[in-house]
Amino acid sequence: MKKTTKHAAVIRFWCMVVAISIFCVMGASGAVVETPNEIAQNIDPAVYSEMFKVLFAVFTIALVLESALAVIFNWRLFLVYFDGRGTKTIVSVLAGVVVAVSLQLDVIDRLYKAMFVGSSNLGGFGYFLTGLVLAGGSAGVNNILKGLGFRSLHSEQAKLPRPKPTEAWLAVRLKRNRSQSGPVQVFLTQDDRGERLIGTISGTTAPSFLPGLRTNPMRYPTVAGYAVPADSTVMVQLRDPALPAGQDLSEPWGPYTVAGGAIIDFDLEL
Repeated sequence: MKKTTKHAAVIRFWCMVVAISIFCVMGASGAVVETPNEIAQNIDPAVYSEMFKVLFAVFTIALVLESALAVIFNWRLFLVYFDGRGTKTIVSVLAGVVVAVSLQLDVIDRLYKAMFVGSSNLGGFGYFLTGLVLAGGSAGVNNILKGLGFRSLHSEQAKLPRPKPTEAWLAVRLKRNRSQSGPVQVFLTQDDRGERLIGTISGTTAPSFLPGLRTNPMRYPTVAGYAVPADSTVMVQLRDPALPAGQDLSEPWGPYTVAGGAIIDFDLEL
């Protein structure tokens, strides 16, 4: 019996290898590969309907979870300490897994049952994968619906924020030396038009616990950068009004001519 089972497993493995090889040869020879809509047309209508029910239920739950988490993500305290540091992903995944386990929702297993007989037997890993799908929000489930041909395809890619080609981003980090506490002013001189106050830095120390997941209060601005026109000549200097004259200014950064699309982070000591 064990020998027969082993032979069956070997046969299934080589069948899979042959199938993949045929698919690769067809792709290399320019053969027409079915689109998701064409594949969907070849699926049994009952299976197709059951798959849609499962995915629509997951889409609805993901939409509700997304709306609930928006309250936290738009909370001012969250924005001050965690905005732009990737913390949203961790919170979303944890919330998604908790919801999947609490509801005993295994989308992989349910889709498997809709297409085949039996269970996928993924166990806890199935709940984890479902949690990841829910963490992706309605947009993530929407991509699955598009991939299976339930919805039309559109190429939408999430992009990290970047400066426009007509501008550059500047960001300065304060290293306190003479200045021990209190707000430090950030001055910008642009194209010899005189210095302008563009912001303040009120932090006393950089975050030591999970610094990669928290905004840095010693940086201005705390997220992204301060936009200046491309090809302009700029100089940045810090000032602590609490210090005596002659000791209240940092060494200047610049003057430099910045290129369009540049992202420039630098440190100044005061």
